[in-house]
Amino acid sequence: MIARIRGTLLDKGPGSCLVEAGGLGYEVLVSAGTAALLPALGQEVSLFTSFQVREDSQHLFGFLQPAEKEAFLLLQTVKGVGPRLALAVLSGLGPAELRAAVQKKQVAVLVALQGVGKKIAERIVLELSDKVDGLALGQAPGLPPRGAQSPLEQVEEALRSLGFAPAQAQRAARQALDELAPGSPLEAIIKLALKSL
Repeated sequence: MIARIRGTLLDKGPGSCLVEAGGLGYEVLVSAGTAALLPALGQEVSLFTSFQVREDSQHLFGFLQPAEKEAFLLLQTVKGVGPRLALAVLSGLGPAELRAAVQKKQVAVLVALQGVGKKIAERIVLELSDKVDGLALGQAPGLPPRGAQSPLEQVEEALRSLGFAPAQAQRAARQALDELAPGSPLEAIIKLALKSL
């Protein structure tokens, strides 16, 4: 089982990245939040991973935060939720937001996510209600504390790391921050900013 990968970031996009480790290039599927927080190309990156083998495919999923990997695996314990859908959920909600949505039985929050229908959302709430309390919510190692920069600076930096021009990144970040309530999670701000781009 591949539990972690560390190497040079060769390429990245909204849903995947390419990491060179030991002379091999690994395509790693990631959530939108993780993609936005990846370092610049050519820099070292370290990801917690989950290697998923199916009859017709093999995929490596990567996470900057152990909590996101834990949430990814937990979501797949729900009937009807596979790795792709679990990653889609985590592209819309961070681990803390997922825990809050399940604890508060906010089915509508889950239904608003891409690929999540009402039945799946209800199943997630029902089947995870007694499991999310223990979901760890720690900061990813190697990432600067979020308080070290303003939310605007963090979102701008994340967008620039994805290849957007500084002016584009600044405009999209400001627009997303204006539309969302103060104190919104960084992942939600980045996701909204990416939509505008």
